[in-house]
Amino acid sequence: MPKAENAIDKHTRKNIHQRRIIDKKLDKIKLNPYSYGEPLRGDLKGKYSVHIDTHFILIYSVDEKVHSIIIEGYGKHDKEYNI
Repeated sequence: MPKAENAIDKHTRKNIHQRRIIDKKLDKIKLNPYSYGEPLRGDLKGKYSVHIDTHFILIYSVDEKVHSIIIEGYGKHDKEYNI
């Protein structure tokens, strides 16, 4: 998770608008993580993604045991989907 947090900080340091979008989307994810994000397939099965701006995605998973959201990755589509 620190890697994802570092990526968010790096990409939003000069773009406060993008940070606001992330914060709003995280609030929505907290309310209903399974219906808000798009379920992923393949190697990323069990994780979900939401779009941030045009070229960025936030990938997260849900830990049912402790009722928390885990940010797995943040970055440009191609990089996060390993394309």
